[in-house]
Amino acid sequence: HAQMESRLHESHARSDQLEANVRTLESAQAELEAKIVQLEKDLIAKSAEVEKTLHAASEKEESARLATLQQELEAAANHVAQLEKQVATETAQRQEWEKKFFSLDAEYTEAKSMCDMLRATASDLEQRLAHKDQMLESVQTTHKEASSEMAAVLAQLTDSRHECEALRKELQAANMQHAQ
Repeated sequence: HAQMESRLHESHARSDQLEANVRTLESAQAELEAKIVQLEKDLIAKSAEVEKTLHAASEKEESARLATLQQELEAAANHVAQLEKQVATETAQRQEWEKKFFSLDAEYTEAKSMCDMLRATASDLEQRLAHKDQMLESVQTTHKEASSEMAAVLAQLTDSRHECEALRKELQAANMQHAQ
């Protein structure tokens, strides 16, 4: 019984830990999504800058600036891809935590219903034991009553025997007188 209570307590603690982990993952995911949005804005701004640079500068300057911007764009795109991969990983991890949480929740429910069942069985056994005690008491009382009744009957039997002996002696005496 105590073991079942301990399992329930463990289940609760594990569920709380899992919920905390899920919340941490969700806030990390939200941060990453915000970063992605910001990087996409930066990409748009840099693209506009590329357009402006092409119009304003000489051909040589333009191609040098364009190469630099293209490198920056490539780096930013790689960073976005990396962040997206990280979001996917964390989403998968969160789903795994959620699965574990539901599994623990089911285990906790099962353990709790078993505990309730054991409590009910214990209560039933206690009632049956109390009933047996009452029956035993009743049998003991009946036994005492029967014993005292038997003692009274034995006493009567002894008295009857004494009376029989006395009568037999009287009969013998009467027979002897009659013979004389």
